[in-house]
Amino acid sequence: MRVFTRFGIERTNSEGVIISTSYNLKKAEDFYYVLVGLELLDLKSFLSDMEINIQNQKEYMLKHDSNAFEFLSSNDFNYAHRVDVRYPYLLRNSAFISTYSLLESALNDICNHYKQKKYVHTDINKFRGAIIDKAKKFINIDIGIPTKQIEWKKMDHYRQIRNSIVHNRGYIFSSDADTRKINLAINRLKGSGISLRNQSMLELDENACINFIILIETLLLDICKSLTYLE
Repeated sequence: MRVFTRFGIERTNSEGVIISTSYNLKKAEDFYYVLVGLELLDLKSFLSDMEINIQNQKEYMLKHDSNAFEFLSSNDFNYAHRVDVRYPYLLRNSAFISTYSLLESALNDICNHYKQKKYVHTDINKFRGAIIDKAKKFINIDIGIPTKQIEWKKMDHYRQIRNSIVHNRGYIFSSDADTRKINLAINRLKGSGISLRNQSMLELDENACINFIILIETLLLDICKSLTYLE
């Protein structure tokens, strides 16, 4: 088993000795990890550590005040609410936006890498739409990699979630023209950890960002493995 790190690829030989080798950018899997895979691993580790830290902080508060999260009897409900509600909200929403930005950047980099390797004179900007839409068309038409409709369709739904967080902080307004799209996105992403709280605000649970990252990992690694000039 190979372990991909910031300092090389580690594997344990038959004698139990850990051997580290450099990345070979001619190999699809190595290329993927250098391109974006290591960043995604960092994000998953960061999310896990921060979720544990929040939980530990809540447990610590309860040890010193058994009513810490009770509005009328807490010693400092304002701070308790911050830890219990606001910290997870800020952590998960910011991590989600960072993950989406990484996806856009990685898709753009893959297309530019192909352009340089194959001496192509056009790029994704010849297509219209959002970065992900343009990259999808370039990958399908110019690079010739068939797009997996289920995965790409999920990305469309995730984009609605991203737009709501970026533009409205996750609040859903009944007068908003995109409300129907957001509700549809939540329904189509059922089981991903994304829901509506009080029918008015997007809520990401502790697994939502991890599930999104796993989908991105699968999509991008498959694309890299389909680049014919990589081993």
